[in-house]
Amino acid sequence: TYNELLRAAINLTFNGGQDKCLPHLDHPYYYKHLLIYLNNPLDKESHTVILDKDKKHELRRITPEQYKGVCFENLPHYQMFPKFGERIIAIITFR
Repeated sequence: TYNELLRAAINLTFNGGQDKCLPHLDHPYYYKHLLIYLNNPLDKESHTVILDKDKKHELRRITPEQYKGVCFENLPHYQMFPKFGERIIAIITFR
């Protein structure tokens, strides 16, 4: 259940010369994420990585698969950019 939809976006990422984005939180307050992988990326190593609150330990590494949905609390996370092809994800944050 949710009370408030905070943001809904589509992320299209491709090889821009970087391996990954910096670990981050999407909002400075409590929220949850729902990620839905919209395509079947050619680069299966373009993971979403979820970290502990201190950004010291990897909690989960998610392999992108078309139509897979993942929901998680407001934890630091980052994405690995695809080395080839593109990665398309719907990102919804809510509380």
